Amino acid sequence: MRIIFLLIGAFCLYASTLCAQTLTVKGKAVDESGGPVPFVSIKLKGSKGGTVADAEGVFSIKAKAGDILVLSSAGFETRQATVVAGGTLVVTLSKTSQELAAVVVTALGIKREARSLGYATAQIDNKDLNASQPVNFANGITGKVSGMNVDLTNSGVDPDNVRITLRGNRSFLGNNEPLLVVDGVPVDISYLAQINSADIASVNILKGATAAALYGSQAANGVMVVTTRMGAHKPTIQFNSTITFDKVSFFPKMQYYNGPASSEYSATDAISYANPANNQNGYVPFENQSFASPYANGSPWGGDSVIIGFPGPNGQVQKIPYEPLADEIKKFWNTGATYQNGISYAQGDDNSSFFLSGQNIQKTGITPGDKFNRTTVRFNGSKKYGVFRATGNVSYGESNLNQAGSLYNTYYQVQNIATSVPFTSYANTDALFGDINTYYNAYALNPYWYIDNDRYTKNRQDLLASGALSLDATKWLTLDYQLGVENFSYYEQTTVAALNFSPYAFYLASATLAGNESVYVGDALPQVATDNVTDRKIYSNFRATLHKSIGDFGGQLIFGNTVNQEKENVLMNGSTTLLNISGLYNVNFRSGTPSVNQYYFLTRNFGNYADLTLNYKNFAFIHGSGRQDKTSLLNAANRTYFYPGVDASLVLSDVLPGVKDSRVVSYLKIRGGITKTGNLNVNPYQVQNVLSAGPGFPFGQTTGLTTSFTYANGNLKPEFTTSNEIGAELAFLHNRFDLQGSYFYEKTTDETVSVSVSDASGYQNYLENVGRMDNRGLELDLRANILRLRNGLRWDVGVHYTHYKNVAVDLGPTNSLYIPSNGQSNAYAVKGNPYPVLQVPDWNKDSLGRVIVGANNGLPSVNPTLVNFGATNPAHTLGITTSLAFMGFTLTAVAEYRGGNVMYNGTGTFLDVDGLSARSAMFQHSRFVYPNSVIQVGPDKYVPNTNITVNDGGVGFWGNFGYFPPSMFITSGAFWSLRNVSLTYDLPKGVLHHLKVVQAISVGVVGSNLLLFLPKLNTWQDPEFSEDKGNATGTNSINEAPPTRTYGANLNITF
Repeated sequence: MRIIFLLIGAFCLYASTLCAQTLTVKGKAVDESGGPVPFVSIKLKGSKGGTVADAEGVFSIKAKAGDILVLSSAGFETRQATVVAGGTLVVTLSKTSQELAAVVVTALGIKREARSLGYATAQIDNKDLNASQPVNFANGITGKVSGMNVDLTNSGVDPDNVRITLRGNRSFLGNNEPLLVVDGVPVDISYLAQINSADIASVNILKGATAAALYGSQAANGVMVVTTRMGAHKPTIQFNSTITFDKVSFFPKMQYYNGPASSEYSATDAISYANPANNQNGYVPFENQSFASPYANGSPWGGDSVIIGFPGPNGQVQKIPYEPLADEIKKFWNTGATYQNGISYAQGDDNSSFFLSGQNIQKTGITPGDKFNRTTVRFNGSKKYGVFRATGNVSYGESNLNQAGSLYNTYYQVQNIATSVPFTSYANTDALFGDINTYYNAYALNPYWYIDNDRYTKNRQDLLASGALSLDATKWLTLDYQLGVENFSYYEQTTVAALNFSPYAFYLASATLAGNESVYVGDALPQVATDNVTDRKIYSNFRATLHKSIGDFGGQLIFGNTVNQEKENVLMNGSTTLLNISGLYNVNFRSGTPSVNQYYFLTRNFGNYADLTLNYKNFAFIHGSGRQDKTSLLNAANRTYFYPGVDASLVLSDVLPGVKDSRVVSYLKIRGGITKTGNLNVNPYQVQNVLSAGPGFPFGQTTGLTTSFTYANGNLKPEFTTSNEIGAELAFLHNRFDLQGSYFYEKTTDETVSVSVSDASGYQNYLENVGRMDNRGLELDLRANILRLRNGLRWDVGVHYTHYKNVAVDLGPTNSLYIPSNGQSNAYAVKGNPYPVLQVPDWNKDSLGRVIVGANNGLPSVNPTLVNFGATNPAHTLGITTSLAFMGFTLTAVAEYRGGNVMYNGTGTFLDVDGLSARSAMFQHSRFVYPNSVIQVGPDKYVPNTNITVNDGGVGFWGNFGYFPPSMFITSGAFWSLRNVSLTYDLPKGVLHHLKVVQAISVGVVGSNLLLFLPKLNTWQDPEFSEDKGNATGTNSINEAPPTRTYGANLNITF
């Protein structure tokens, strides 16, 4: 019996040893917040065996109890874990360098290992994105990603003022902004201004066509993939409150030398404004042009004060000191304020996740009376049950905008006031000298009147919802389906109050009193214009993913189908002849016929795609994709089109002797790819000649229809872009330094170009696929962890450089193509030149570029021929980021340089004409020799002009509006900007310990656009500003508000 028991014991011991040898260890890799770390490499220490975690960080490996697993992933510190029998092994990895991301959310939400990508991407996480607490999250990316330009086109309360491009432009006349995708659903680019940036977990930037090919023609300009937050592990409540203030950062450089006067008035007028001592025009009390005698000489009427404006109806007279008021313009603009308050709740475990948030923003602007508010709520949830997984995302937002209806009327009227006038005392537009009848300026209304009576309001509502189901059908097959809906609608209204001048005002406006000028007087009825827009997009995506590993080879095949449908309905109406009832802006109460317009469209796009990735030993990867689109926008012959792509990457640091075990080189990868995509630059019904109501119809019972002046070309097809890209990625000294570089060349053919036709055809032009644009560039990203000391001191630096050049290679039958905008445009596509270039008339010049002036009057003359002054988009962009952390304090900053471009400063035109700019007084309004001028003495013979002065250095030269060519206002578009600065302090956990429920508290101060350095000749406006968000860059004007700097504080509490 004893022998039997000994044999049984020996057998059990042997069996337990066998079990230990064949133990299957299941585990999960998570980060410090409890979220999964995808694609972690797991190796048995001292063995060649190993595996790779999946996209959720889950892995399984055969090992013995007591064995040591080594877990490593780019961007995380290597961690060792001991195998124990039973249960799931959860290993927490700490981040080292977030830039070396282990996983990237690529096209269609597909997660791929960063090492496997054959193209350039960039990722911005929640912390970096919200360092400056932006209202529009795109402003949190500025300067942090090479190849990406984020342009703030205007200041003000409306956050929808950003234009984004990735790697320049591809289309002459079409859209060049990237596709925005939120939680897998393509949305309108305007959603940038509607999403709560605190809800965003990460933004992945897919820069080129290679990265974005699977999205189809929507993604020809790259993609911004936004992933919102999910809960992880224990319940967490976060509260955030931020207050920031906006101050005007700079104004155009003004002159404070001369007071108000012009040349239209003389001693012969019924009311003389001439100096009695010399009978010369010295001062005009109701003038806005400033060409009077110098302030330093005292009042031209004697004494210390002068009369301003016309007398009141009862003989009242205004008198002011004859002196400049340098701060009067500054006093007009308010200090804007933004209040952001948000709260979120998150919870999750290995099988479920829950996230709920809400945010409210209240914003007042620098322009008096301007305001904006936005409220958003979001729910994200997921549940995993066995082989099933379900995810849902719902967000709703509503915003309200109320601002001055015309920035031209606000900014221009403020800048167009003589510097001696205390115009901020006219804020009460019902008071004497502030109302429309007695305002001092004879040629314009009180700017406060425009603020009170010319308003633009907009209410917008956004609903974004999506649901996704996933089934792990087998170990090698996963089926996914997602359905998403974006619905946004807005109602906007512009109202202008009536102008009712008094009989006395008309009396003052008579030619007898006003001299040779016509004073601004004329009654006008109230006006209203409304737009009601509803847009709904439905997105469907089904895909099947097959993945299999055989020995050293691994592969993944994805194929699927997408459906995009968009339906939009627009109703516009308005009237300029409303009944004169104060505050009633309703088109029903009008005289005459209202203006009415309505249009509706429904479009669909069907896409079928396939995506294959093969790898060898997880260091050599090749990836190919193909997509076929079918669109309802084109005629049958052209509506189906296909584009393929292929890319590859090699992680040489895994295999090259001398690099694999190097203490210096931590990572070395080379990559490259070529892809073709199609950009659909065709609007609904643009391939059909449709009829619309003709002007003046209906006339009685008669209906009139007309066609567009542009002939609809039924043979239009997509613009195709072939993109070539090569690059390398290196990391040194255990990932403390990493460098990524990319060179790309893109060729876009079949550009949609407007071609002129004979008027005899009944049309003026038609669209044709004939143009070509080339785009090539270099991107470099250097990130360095300069200091990482045991006492907690850490200093990180990032440098992001971009150089690119767009060239208009072919424009078909024309050599120059005008690029339109919603305002003033001076941009053209010119064959063989960068796209776009700035072209305007210039002075007549000799072959050396010297200005030709008249031999008798010293005046230059305008050559109406357009002159090319250079590219309007920057050729060089440099972003510098830095972060310094020590003892709970974290200081971050972002600076950016742009250069190699020119700009037209429309603001300067008005200031020069009115004699208000500093440049107009550089010769103190005296006669002068025009700089760098010559006099013609014979055919093609010129001599320098040294003594022939202009015949009038005051209003006769500067005040001649039609005399100046736009070239006078062209400067370099270069600038340096201190984009963002933040200083945050995290309270020590020891201090928070007694609070029990409080996990973390941080307080900080933030600032944006704190410093701006411009070339010496640009004394007018921020070069980043533009007339609109379209392709006609390089022109700013008086239609914009002045630039601002922002500073404030924020508080974050985690429970």
